[in-house]
Amino acid sequence: MPAPSWSPQQLVAFLEAVWSPRTEAAVALMAVERAAEALDAEIAAIVCEDRVVAVVGYPEGAVPVRELVLVTDGAHHELTVPGAGVCRVDTVLLDYPLGATFILARAGPGGGLRHDEASLLRGMARVTSMAMRTQRLLDDERAARKESERQVAENARLLAELTQRQARLTELAGEQAALRRVATLVAAFGGSGVQAAADRIFAAVAEEAGRLLHADMGAVMRFGPDAWMTVLAVWTRTGTEIPLPVGEQMPAQEGSLAALVLRSGRPARLDSYHGATGTVAEYRDRLGLRSTAGAPIMAGGRVWGMMSVSVQDSRPRAETLPAGSEQRLADFTELLATAISNAQAHSELARLAEEQAALRRVATLVATGTAAPDLFDAVTIEMRSLLNAGIASLLRYEADGSVTILAASSDPDTEVPLLSHLTLEGRSVAAAVLSSGRTARIDELEGPPGSVAAAFRGLGMRSATGAPIVVEGNLWGAILAHWRDSQAVPPGTEGRIAQFTQLVATAISNAASRAQLAASRARIVVTADETRRRIERDLHDGIQQRLVTLALRLRTTQDDVPPGHADLLTAMSRVGDELTSILDELREISRGVHPAILSDGGLGPALRSLARRAGVPTALEIDEIGRLPRPVEAAAYYVASEALTNAAKHANATVVHVNLRVKDTTLCLSIDDDGDGGADPARGSGIVGLIDRVEALGGTLTMRSPPGAGTALVIELPLGILLG
Repeated sequence: MPAPSWSPQQLVAFLEAVWSPRTEAAVALMAVERAAEALDAEIAAIVCEDRVVAVVGYPEGAVPVRELVLVTDGAHHELTVPGAGVCRVDTVLLDYPLGATFILARAGPGGGLRHDEASLLRGMARVTSMAMRTQRLLDDERAARKESERQVAENARLLAELTQRQARLTELAGEQAALRRVATLVAAFGGSGVQAAADRIFAAVAEEAGRLLHADMGAVMRFGPDAWMTVLAVWTRTGTEIPLPVGEQMPAQEGSLAALVLRSGRPARLDSYHGATGTVAEYRDRLGLRSTAGAPIMAGGRVWGMMSVSVQDSRPRAETLPAGSEQRLADFTELLATAISNAQAHSELARLAEEQAALRRVATLVATGTAAPDLFDAVTIEMRSLLNAGIASLLRYEADGSVTILAASSDPDTEVPLLSHLTLEGRSVAAAVLSSGRTARIDELEGPPGSVAAAFRGLGMRSATGAPIVVEGNLWGAILAHWRDSQAVPPGTEGRIAQFTQLVATAISNAASRAQLAASRARIVVTADETRRRIERDLHDGIQQRLVTLALRLRTTQDDVPPGHADLLTAMSRVGDELTSILDELREISRGVHPAILSDGGLGPALRSLARRAGVPTALEIDEIGRLPRPVEAAAYYVASEALTNAAKHANATVVHVNLRVKDTTLCLSIDDDGDGGADPARGSGIVGLIDRVEALGGTLTMRSPPGAGTALVIELPLGILLG
């Protein structure tokens, strides 16, 4: 629920403002001015029958009296305001002057008042009525005193009237003081200790109302499910014992004041419990009640609770609740409704902030590709903390119909084992989610040994709820939350869990996609290397062998040429030299496609051969590593070949250091030169393709090449490559 846009301080400030003028007309003008300011209205007016008592918003001399009167009659619901256009109108009847109406018009889309603003306007209207009535009484009092000086014969009658009105003024002043004290508590409501602050307000309201109406008891109660109510605060007159403890629950039985208020949503009173039966009669006898008045506490558009005052049957018959007590209680219940709305808004905002923070933390883990076990642990920890659950767990459904607990979070006194092959027998949320594919809750877990239900019940859990994890349209698993008490699952918990299951499903899908992509890239690299080896073999066993044979035959034929054919021998010698050159070029191409020594001797001999042919002096430091997986050997060889070529052609290096070793299950190859540095893969150095090759095998390639400080390449390749 959003927090109200007005605060109780506004009502307190309004009350103080309208009580400051010294005439009734000034009170009315002050009231419309402050109401228009507080509710951002274009027009505010008090209209009584066919005259305008006070108005703001119209130019002087341009007040449309007839249009305002039609609004009070209910004929019109809109006003046309110069400079603002058509404005929506809200009205409140005033208790005083008789027949008067408080009018408020506001422009803008849907310009009518919201519920909380309408509540503020009604409060302002009540305060205005009392202030105007008080000023009228004060005016009358002054007139009566003048008249008493002029008419001695009327002194006795006027004195009695004055006394009566002074008593009423005292009563009104007492009521306003009580309302002011409660409003001050409500205004200070919030921050830490919300529940304690609410309890103080409930107790204060019960006492203020009880004392104001000269009751024996004042109480604040909240309605719960099935028309049961809980006592939140009780005040009793000094010397009165009423056995009604805070926290007691009682039914709002038909025939009781509580049932009447709950059904009608309006203030009500019972002047007699004569003829009461059942539970109502029991409470009448137990509490000694004669009459009771009550008013509803409205929150969120529904009857949240009730405030009541009662008189006991032991008091004299003449002492009863004042007339209109139930209406006067309504002033207090509106302040209570404000406090409750503030508390609910505070709690809701805090809950939403905590939930969004938890979701952001999990989403960050998903986005950064956190390993599944770590992600699952984090999700269960966040869920348990957020839901205040006994245990939060993440399960996976197996192909054989069983369940595996992959992660769980619990309080320090409970250790949840990560079990597998748990059955779905009995009553469990895991079984309900699998059956329906939707969220589910169980108020009482039941199941045989070896089942999910039995596993959690054995840990002291009784009730649970959960939501499915759906990956690419398939039910993969579920996130569950368990509580120690039966029927302890808070409302709306399933939806809150579902937000986390969506993130988990995304993470699982991303992990599967990354694994498929890595396997696909690895297969491409292996296929390319196999193709290179096949081409190298074809060149060596085919064209190269034929050219060697042809060169030998040419030499044999050259030896058989008779003397005297010098020109022919010269030509044949040139052909032989050309064949040798072609063979050398073919061998070089063959080594570039895939060096035979790499296939036959492994990475160590291949690197030594590469160093011998390099165009820059190369220092090798190679551990005895034996044969490695072919994709790993090929990737390391081509990185070394590219690095040595770049050092010779572009870096002006004088020496290159190559270090090769195996650490645990990882091949580490580092290549450093003392050249110019400043290498940038983006400028087409060939490193980009090598990075793709290394990463396709699950490895990493890092390069450091500051200008003027040489270039250093380091690759790390896992040896346990799994190829699809």
